[in-house]
This record gives sequence, C-alpha cells and structure tokens, in this order.
Amino acid sequence: MNEKLLALHSFLRNEPMAKYTTFKIGGPAEYFAIVKTKKDLIKLIQICQMQNIPLFVFGGGSNILVSDWGIKGVVVCNKTATIEHKDKNFVEADSGAMLSSLIRFCAEKKLSGLENFSGIPGSVGGALWINTHFLNFLIGDYVESGEIIDERGNVLKLARKDFHFGYEQSLLKERKIYLLSATFKLSAGKREIIEKRTREILKLRCTKHPLKHPSAGSVFRNPSLMPAGKIIEEAGLKGKKIGQAQVSEKHANFIVNLGGAKADDVLELISICQKEVFRKFKVRLEPEINFVGEGNFCKF
Repeated sequence: MNEKLLALHSFLRNEPMAKYTTFKIGGPAEYFAIVKTKKDLIKLIQICQMQNIPLFVFGGGSNILVSDWGIKGVVVCNKTATIEHKDKNFVEADSGAMLSSLIRFCAEKKLSGLENFSGIPGSVGGALWINTHFLNFLIGDYVESGEIIDERGNVLKLARKDFHFGYEQSLLKERKIYLLSATFKLSAGKREIIEKRTREILKLRCTKHPLKHPSAGSVFRNPSLMPAGKIIEEAGLKGKKIGQAQVSEKHANFIVNLGGAKADDVLELISICQKEVFRKFKVRLEPEINFVGEGNFCKF
C-alpha cells in the first residue's frame, strides 16, 4: 500500500463487503476506508489516481452486486453527509448524503420535487450515477449543478447539461469521475403536502416491492415490450431459486437474499432469466445493477 495513503487514512484489511451492501453479499475489500469529509475524499481519490491504485467509491451500497472474490485495491465508503439550503429553492448535498435524509431535509424547508424518489435506498452520488427514476420522474431533472473530480484529479463544477442525464445514464457512469456534491433546484411547496406525497409513495413501494429480504433493487432495465418484472413472471421464473438467492415472489424484477446467498447464485439466476426470456419472447434483458469486483462479469 502507498505510504501517502497510509499516512492519510487508516484502512481495514480484507473487510467483508457484505456488511455494507443492501444485498448483504460481497467478498473482502483489500483496503477499506470510511470517509466522512469532502476534503479527505478528494485527497484519497487524487492519491489513488496519481499512483494508479484501483479505486472503488460507493455510498449506500444499493444497486450493486459485489463478487464473492471481493475487490482489489482501495474501496471507499463515502459518508460525506452535509446538506445545506443555499438560496431560495436551491439545496446542496454531499455525494455521500443518503437520499432519504435529503428528502426529509427538503420537506422541512418546504421544497418540493425530490419526494418523488421516497423509499429509494442509497446516496446522492449513487442516485445521480444511475439517474434514479420513479414513474416519469428522473432525479437528473432536478439537478442544477454538481462538483466532481475528473480523471486527472481536477475538481470541477459542472452544469446539469454537462452530466448527460438520460434513462439510467449519466456522465458519472460513462467516465471514471467522482461526484463530490450536487445542487438541486426545487419548487416551493407546503410541508404537509410534500410529506403526504412521501407517505403515498412509501406505501406504494411497500405494496409492490419485496422489502422483507435484502436485495439490490431492480435487477434489469425495463424493455420496451413490457416491464422486466412482468416478462420474467410470464417466463415462469417467479420464485426461482439458486442456493439462497431467489427471484422474488412479490416482484420478479427483484432477486432477494434469503440468507447467506452468494454473488455466484445471483449471477446464475440473472443468466437463467436472460436465457429464458430470450428463448420465449426474443427479448434481451439488460442488467440495471452494477457488477463490482474480481471475477468474470463480462458476459453480463
């Protein structure tokens, strides 16, 4: 390990990633650190970039499947969590702030818009990385600007248009850059109406989504023919199990961990879903979750 890194931060060796992901799956991180300030996050990223040290930064641990073999290099759990009401309808949040915390903050400030994403796990950084969506709402539509570190270690401010937001797409996903913070442009609203909308969405999610067991969220992108969950159900795969991983009996676009599931179990289920759906409907299912770590993920 690089001496500058060791001097900057204390690391855990071979820390199990299953402790930090919503799937409760994942092998050991070679060097693991929890970072709580933007200053420390910037320094750590820049040193890794200068020394060509493999680096993976994550926030809430949702929407990812970590290999049973773990992750080589440095893994950073981003816990930067500052949220500020900047001016009128603008709110700035660190990339490590949990989306749920940001939504509550905005409701307290009587600012409307982000309540549409209530119940979505993960951090602000993760939400912008995949351009989190619910119904017809995309979180990128509420972004005014963001602060990032580019591939050369430069700290830059980008306007919304520079993020190339699309359906489950962003510049953060296209390139090896890191979000530090984001500023959101919201609308003035009434707190009681915002909180009522939040409760309605949370109730809807509890009704439709399998929350009893750990998962990474939706596994596949929705094809144009019909929603992924519906087409997987039509293929007869609802409830299909490999080891302790199961296609949810409540919503077939979720794979749940019944307890002690391995990444390889999930990968096999993903492969079965893809093959069966293509065999029966000639539709190719594209994974929505992000595969991280050692092992052969290339076929997905």
